[in-house]
Amino acid sequence: MSETNIVQEIRLAISRGLPFTRDGAVAIEKTCGIYAIICLRTLRSYIGSSKNASARARRHLHDLERDIHHSRFLQRAWNRYGAENFSFDIIRVFSHRCSIKRMLRCEQYYIDKCRTTDPKLGFNLSAIAGRPTFLPGRNRVAQLKVAHVHRK
Repeated sequence: MSETNIVQEIRLAISRGLPFTRDGAVAIEKTCGIYAIICLRTLRSYIGSSKNASARARRHLHDLERDIHHSRFLQRAWNRYGAENFSFDIIRVFSHRCSIKRMLRCEQYYIDKCRTTDPKLGFNLSAIAGRPTFLPGRNRVAQLKVAHVHRK
């Protein structure tokens, strides 16, 4: 599949996608697959994969609302444009028996083809699917503690 077709596929997903709201994840409950978080204003995207896209969507939303998302590019865009300008879309569905290895290979394909590690095109920090680019250092731990205190 060419890069143009991938971009068209994601844009098509945007046009029929779920709004990224607190209840938006309900429609994708327990979906296993590759997802994209897309800024509708800039069309920059974050590509990820999960065995449970609903739980992953809630985690992303939780972090974004508390200003602690690991992707500083995605967090800045979220802060600038607001939740109403983002969608969470499933771009490839797998059976729940799908291996993590196969899912990560597919995620890597989309990261590469959509070039989501280029800050002008996407929000992914890591060029390798399944590998975060940060370690929970002092600053990250402090952010999480503050977020936890404010949640109570």
